[in-house]
Amino acid sequence: MKSEGESIVNGYPADALAIGNRGLHYGDGLFETLAAVEGRPLLWDRHWQRLAEGCEQLGLAAPPADAVRAAIAQLSGKERFCAVKIMVTRAAHGRGYRPSGRAIDWIVSAYPWEPPAEERRTGVLAVWCRLRLAAPNACAGMKTLNRLEQVLAQREWDPPVREGLMQDPQGFVIEGTMSNIFVTETGRLATPPLTDCGIAGVMRAAVIDAALEHAIPVCIEPLTRARIEQADELFLTNSLIGIWPVRNLAGHAFAVGPLSRRLLAILRERGDAAFS
Repeated sequence: MKSEGESIVNGYPADALAIGNRGLHYGDGLFETLAAVEGRPLLWDRHWQRLAEGCEQLGLAAPPADAVRAAIAQLSGKERFCAVKIMVTRAAHGRGYRPSGRAIDWIVSAYPWEPPAEERRTGVLAVWCRLRLAAPNACAGMKTLNRLEQVLAQREWDPPVREGLMQDPQGFVIEGTMSNIFVTETGRLATPPLTDCGIAGVMRAAVIDAALEHAIPVCIEPLTRARIEQADELFLTNSLIGIWPVRNLAGHAFAVGPLSRRLLAILRERGDAAFS
Protein backbone atom coordinates (compact mmCIF):
# COMPACT_ATOMS: atom_id res chain seq x y z
CA MET A 1 0.00 0.00 0.00
CA LYS A 2 1.25 3.49 -0.83
CA SER A 3 2.11 5.66 2.17
CA GLU A 4 -0.60 8.14 1.12
CA GLY A 5 -3.19 5.37 0.99
CA GLU A 6 -5.39 3.76 -1.64
CA SER A 7 -9.10 4.10 -2.33
CA ILE A 8 -12.08 2.25 -3.72
CA VAL A 9 -14.93 4.35 -5.15
CA ASN A 10 -18.34 2.73 -5.65
CA GLY A 11 -16.70 -0.68 -5.51
CA TYR A 12 -13.81 -0.03 -7.93
CA PRO A 13 -10.21 1.18 -7.44
CA ALA A 14 -10.20 4.93 -8.17
CA ASP A 15 -8.92 8.25 -6.90
CA ALA A 16 -11.47 10.74 -8.26
CA LEU A 17 -15.14 11.73 -8.18
CA ALA A 18 -17.35 13.68 -10.60
CA ILE A 19 -16.87 17.41 -10.18
CA GLY A 20 -20.60 17.84 -9.49
CA ASN A 21 -20.52 15.60 -6.41
CA ARG A 22 -22.54 17.30 -3.64
CA GLY A 23 -20.08 16.31 -0.95
CA LEU A 24 -17.52 18.52 -2.69
CA HIS A 25 -19.97 21.39 -3.27
CA TYR A 26 -21.92 21.40 0.01
CA GLY A 27 -20.43 18.88 2.43
CA ASP A 28 -23.57 16.83 1.72
CA GLY A 29 -22.43 13.54 3.18
CA LEU A 30 -21.03 11.58 6.09
CA PHE A 31 -17.88 9.75 7.08
CA GLU A 32 -16.56 7.18 9.50
CA THR A 33 -12.94 6.68 10.57
CA LEU A 34 -11.98 3.34 12.07
CA ALA A 35 -9.03 1.09 12.84
CA ALA A 36 -8.46 -2.14 10.93
CA VAL A 37 -6.21 -4.95 12.13
CA GLU A 38 -5.09 -7.36 9.38
CA GLY A 39 -8.11 -6.38 7.30
CA ARG A 40 -10.64 -6.62 10.15
CA PRO A 41 -12.46 -3.37 10.99
CA LEU A 42 -12.75 -2.83 14.74
CA LEU A 43 -16.12 -1.91 16.24
CA TRP A 44 -17.64 -2.51 12.82
CA ASP A 45 -21.25 -2.96 13.96
CA ARG A 46 -21.18 0.34 15.86
CA HIS A 47 -19.61 2.23 12.95
CA TRP A 48 -22.04 0.78 10.44
CA GLN A 49 -25.07 1.53 12.61
CA ARG A 50 -24.04 5.19 13.00
CA LEU A 51 -23.36 5.52 9.27
CA ALA A 52 -26.69 3.95 8.29
CA GLU A 53 -28.60 6.13 10.77
CA GLY A 54 -26.86 9.24 9.47
CA CYS A 55 -27.71 8.32 5.88
CA GLU A 56 -31.35 8.03 6.87
CA GLN A 57 -31.29 11.42 8.58
CA LEU A 58 -29.78 13.08 5.51
CA GLY A 59 -32.03 11.26 3.07
CA LEU A 60 -29.18 9.30 1.50
CA ALA A 61 -29.22 5.70 0.34
CA ALA A 62 -26.88 3.63 2.49
CA PRO A 63 -24.05 1.94 0.60
CA PRO A 64 -24.06 -1.88 0.43
CA ALA A 65 -22.58 -3.07 3.73
CA ASP A 66 -21.03 -6.22 2.27
CA ALA A 67 -19.32 -4.25 -0.50
CA VAL A 68 -17.96 -1.69 1.97
CA ARG A 69 -16.66 -4.46 4.23
CA ALA A 70 -15.04 -6.19 1.23
CA ALA A 71 -13.37 -2.93 0.21
CA ILE A 72 -11.94 -2.51 3.72
CA ALA A 73 -10.54 -6.03 3.64
CA GLN A 74 -9.08 -5.54 0.16
CA LEU A 75 -7.34 -2.27 1.01
CA SER A 76 -6.19 -2.97 4.55
CA GLY A 77 -5.48 -6.71 4.47
CA LYS A 78 -1.88 -6.18 3.31
CA GLU A 79 -0.98 -4.27 6.46
CA ARG A 80 -1.15 -5.25 10.11
CA PHE A 81 -2.66 -1.89 11.08
CA CYS A 82 -4.57 0.58 8.92
CA ALA A 83 -6.60 3.71 9.46
CA VAL A 84 -9.72 3.41 7.30
CA LYS A 85 -12.04 6.21 6.21
CA ILE A 86 -15.50 5.58 4.75
CA MET A 87 -17.25 8.48 3.03
CA VAL A 88 -20.79 8.59 1.70
CA THR A 89 -21.73 11.62 -0.39
CA ARG A 90 -24.82 12.57 -2.31
CA ALA A 91 -24.03 12.11 -5.99
CA ALA A 92 -24.11 14.93 -8.55
CA HIS A 93 -27.65 16.34 -8.94
CA GLY A 94 -27.11 19.75 -10.52
CA ARG A 95 -26.79 23.15 -8.90
CA GLY A 96 -28.52 24.45 -5.77
CA TYR A 97 -28.82 23.44 -2.15
CA ARG A 98 -32.03 21.45 -2.55
CA PRO A 99 -31.24 17.74 -3.06
CA SER A 100 -33.20 15.91 -5.71
CA GLY A 101 -32.43 12.28 -4.95
CA ARG A 102 -30.94 9.68 -2.63
CA ALA A 103 -28.25 8.43 -5.04
CA ILE A 104 -24.76 8.33 -3.53
CA ASP A 105 -21.10 7.88 -4.18
CA TRP A 106 -19.23 5.89 -1.54
CA ILE A 107 -15.52 5.85 -0.94
CA VAL A 108 -13.30 3.64 1.20
CA SER A 109 -9.68 4.73 1.78
CA ALA A 110 -7.02 2.99 3.86
CA TYR A 111 -3.71 4.29 5.17
CA PRO A 112 -0.84 2.46 6.90
CA TRP A 113 -0.89 3.43 10.56
CA GLU A 114 0.59 2.50 13.94
CA PRO A 115 -1.44 2.48 17.18
CA PRO A 116 -0.31 5.30 19.52
CA ALA A 117 1.48 3.27 22.19
CA GLU A 118 3.61 6.08 23.64
CA GLU A 119 0.72 8.54 23.98
CA ARG A 120 -1.35 5.93 25.78
CA ARG A 121 1.48 5.27 28.21
CA THR A 122 2.64 8.80 29.01
CA GLY A 123 -0.39 10.93 28.15
CA VAL A 124 -0.67 13.89 25.76
CA LEU A 125 -0.63 17.67 25.87
CA ALA A 126 -3.91 19.51 25.27
CA VAL A 127 -5.13 23.11 25.18
CA TRP A 128 -8.41 25.02 25.35
CA CYS A 129 -9.70 26.14 21.96
CA ARG A 130 -10.80 29.74 21.55
CA LEU A 131 -13.30 28.80 18.84
CA ARG A 132 -16.64 27.59 20.23
CA LEU A 133 -18.96 25.05 18.66
CA ALA A 134 -22.21 26.34 17.21
CA ALA A 135 -25.21 25.19 19.24
CA PRO A 136 -27.89 24.10 18.90
CA ASN A 137 -26.71 22.37 15.74
CA ALA A 138 -29.19 20.58 13.47
CA CYS A 139 -26.44 18.07 12.62
CA ALA A 140 -25.57 17.26 16.26
CA GLY A 141 -24.44 13.66 16.59
CA MET A 142 -23.90 13.14 12.86
CA LYS A 143 -20.39 12.84 11.45
CA THR A 144 -20.97 15.06 8.44
CA LEU A 145 -18.32 15.96 5.89
CA ASN A 146 -18.37 19.59 7.08
CA ARG A 147 -15.57 19.80 9.66
CA LEU A 148 -14.63 23.47 9.24
CA GLU A 149 -15.04 24.23 12.96
CA GLN A 150 -12.48 21.55 13.71
CA VAL A 151 -10.16 22.71 10.91
CA LEU A 152 -10.18 26.25 12.27
CA ALA A 153 -9.75 25.08 15.86
CA GLN A 154 -6.72 22.95 15.03
CA ARG A 155 -5.02 25.99 13.52
CA GLU A 156 -4.87 27.48 17.04
CA TRP A 157 -1.93 25.39 18.21
CA ASP A 158 1.27 23.69 17.09
CA PRO A 159 2.98 20.42 18.11
CA PRO A 160 3.74 19.01 20.61
CA VAL A 161 0.11 19.80 21.57
CA ARG A 162 -2.02 16.91 20.31
CA GLU A 163 -5.60 18.02 20.95
CA GLY A 164 -7.79 21.00 21.78
CA LEU A 165 -10.92 20.95 23.93
CA MET A 166 -13.97 22.80 22.63
CA GLN A 167 -16.87 24.48 24.43
CA ASP A 168 -20.36 25.50 23.35
CA PRO A 169 -21.54 29.15 23.41
CA GLN A 170 -22.60 28.79 27.08
CA GLY A 171 -19.14 27.62 28.11
CA PHE A 172 -19.93 23.94 28.65
CA VAL A 173 -17.16 21.61 27.51
CA ILE A 174 -18.37 19.36 24.68
CA GLU A 175 -15.52 17.46 23.02
CA GLY A 176 -12.06 17.64 21.51
CA THR A 177 -11.54 18.58 17.89
CA MET A 178 -11.22 14.88 17.04
CA SER A 179 -12.17 13.15 20.26
CA ASN A 180 -14.68 12.74 23.06
CA ILE A 181 -13.89 13.73 26.64
CA PHE A 182 -14.05 11.79 29.91
CA VAL A 183 -13.05 12.80 33.43
CA THR A 184 -12.72 10.61 36.48
CA GLU A 185 -13.91 11.82 39.88
CA THR A 186 -13.43 9.62 42.95
CA GLY A 187 -13.75 6.41 40.98
CA ARG A 188 -16.55 7.35 38.58
CA LEU A 189 -16.58 8.52 34.96
CA ALA A 190 -18.29 11.62 33.62
CA THR A 191 -18.69 12.69 30.00
CA PRO A 192 -20.67 15.56 28.45
CA PRO A 193 -24.10 15.13 26.81
CA LEU A 194 -24.03 15.69 23.04
CA THR A 195 -27.62 16.61 22.28
CA ASP A 196 -27.07 20.17 20.96
CA CYS A 197 -23.67 19.79 19.31
CA GLY A 198 -20.73 17.42 19.07
CA ILE A 199 -20.36 13.86 17.81
CA ALA A 200 -21.28 10.80 19.88
CA GLY A 201 -18.18 8.76 19.12
CA VAL A 202 -18.15 5.01 18.59
CA MET A 203 -15.25 4.61 21.03
CA ARG A 204 -17.07 6.81 23.55
CA ALA A 205 -19.98 4.35 23.46
CA ALA A 206 -17.60 1.39 23.75
CA VAL A 207 -15.90 2.92 26.80
CA ILE A 208 -19.25 3.61 28.48
CA ASP A 209 -20.39 0.03 27.86
CA ALA A 210 -17.10 -1.41 29.09
CA ALA A 211 -17.22 0.69 32.25
CA LEU A 212 -20.78 -0.34 33.09
CA GLU A 213 -20.00 -4.00 32.48
CA HIS A 214 -17.18 -3.71 35.04
CA ALA A 215 -19.26 -1.82 37.64
CA ILE A 216 -17.56 1.53 37.01
CA PRO A 217 -20.19 4.27 37.49
CA VAL A 218 -20.73 6.54 34.47
CA CYS A 219 -22.57 9.88 34.41
CA ILE A 220 -23.52 11.79 31.26
CA GLU A 221 -23.89 15.36 32.45
CA PRO A 222 -22.71 18.90 31.64
CA LEU A 223 -19.05 19.58 32.37
CA THR A 224 -17.58 23.02 33.00
CA ARG A 225 -14.00 24.04 32.44
CA ALA A 226 -13.48 24.37 36.20
CA ARG A 227 -14.82 20.88 36.86
CA ILE A 228 -12.52 19.37 34.27
CA GLU A 229 -9.51 21.12 35.76
CA GLN A 230 -10.41 19.75 39.20
CA ALA A 231 -10.87 16.14 38.02
CA ASP A 232 -8.64 13.26 39.09
CA GLU A 233 -7.99 12.12 35.52
CA LEU A 234 -8.81 13.43 32.06
CA PHE A 235 -8.75 11.26 28.95
CA LEU A 236 -9.83 11.45 25.32
CA THR A 237 -11.28 8.79 23.06
CA ASN A 238 -11.77 8.01 19.39
CA SER A 239 -11.63 4.93 17.21
CA LEU A 240 -7.95 5.32 16.33
CA ILE A 241 -6.45 6.57 19.57
CA GLY A 242 -8.61 4.33 21.76
CA ILE A 243 -7.87 6.17 25.01
CA TRP A 244 -5.41 9.04 25.33
CA PRO A 245 -4.80 10.17 28.90
CA VAL A 246 -4.13 13.91 29.11
CA ARG A 247 -1.07 14.71 31.19
CA ASN A 248 -1.27 18.48 30.83
CA LEU A 249 -4.11 20.77 29.80
CA ALA A 250 -2.94 24.35 29.21
CA GLY A 251 -0.52 24.14 32.14
CA HIS A 252 -2.80 22.11 34.43
CA ALA A 253 -1.17 18.73 35.18
CA PHE A 254 -3.03 15.43 35.44
CA ALA A 255 -1.88 11.99 36.46
CA VAL A 256 -2.12 9.12 34.01
CA GLY A 257 -4.26 7.37 36.57
CA PRO A 258 -5.57 3.93 37.44
CA LEU A 259 -9.03 4.26 35.90
CA SER A 260 -7.81 5.21 32.43
CA ARG A 261 -5.24 2.40 32.60
CA ARG A 262 -7.91 -0.08 33.67
CA LEU A 263 -10.20 0.94 30.82
CA LEU A 264 -7.35 0.59 28.34
CA ALA A 265 -6.79 -2.93 29.60
CA ILE A 266 -10.49 -3.69 29.17
CA LEU A 267 -10.43 -2.38 25.59
CA ARG A 268 -7.44 -4.62 24.85
CA GLU A 269 -9.22 -7.62 26.34
CA ARG A 270 -12.41 -6.90 24.34
CA GLY A 271 -10.52 -6.26 21.10
CA ASP A 272 -12.18 -2.87 20.68
CA ALA A 273 -8.95 -0.94 20.05
CA ALA A 274 -5.73 -1.65 18.17
CA PHE A 275 -2.56 -2.32 20.16
CA SER A 276 0.93 -2.78 18.71
